[in-house]
Amino acid sequence: MPMIDKEATEVMDLDGLLKPCRAMVQQTQGGPRSLAWRREQLLIMKQMLEENKDELCDALHKDMGKSRVS
Repeated sequence: MPMIDKEATEVMDLDGLLKPCRAMVQQTQGGPRSLAWRREQLLIMKQMLEENKDELCDALHKDMGKSRVS
């Protein structure tokens, strides 16, 4: 695994790194998603987590030894 130069990463041009990512999102999705769409997606994810809470907690306990929280 290559070593990362910490000094170089601290002064990286984040705008330069993010510009191609933003362009790809706009190209593949027709632009940024609306706030309403994002909220709907969060509600769908919340529902999925609530419906599968027991299975998710069991998996976390099995994989990571995490205790169950109500």
